[in-house]
Amino acid sequence: MGVHKQMIILSFFVASIVLWIFFIALANTVNAHRRRNYTGVKYYVVWLLAAVFLVCDIIYDKIYGSLAFWQLPVWEWNELTLTARLKRNLLYLPMYSWRWKLSFFVCSKMVEPWDWNHCGLVTLAKRILSGVKD
Repeated sequence: MGVHKQMIILSFFVASIVLWIFFIALANTVNAHRRRNYTGVKYYVVWLLAAVFLVCDIIYDKIYGSLAFWQLPVWEWNELTLTARLKRNLLYLPMYSWRWKLSFFVCSKMVEPWDWNHCGLVTLAKRILSGVKD
């Protein structure tokens, strides 16, 4: 494997870990804000962190999310983030597909433990149990 391929793979893993750690920190901070209702400087710091994270999330999704799921980037306003891609995959792809399984793994093991129902797994479970089809 060439040096360039190794660097691409390494950058994918580093970017994934950095985004995940940033997400965990932000989710914990936002959850603390919801419990304590931050005001003043703390309030603005939380929103600044959220804005920075949103930009990082969009960039990550359009580059690495597209590569990881072998899907073209979607540039519609409501589908800019990795969470939006995961939700779309969970709702509209067959459960036996590798993209659905990867989306479920990421949501259930890496996202939802830090921000409950962030990917909508509760909603998905209710839809599956009720037999609702799109």
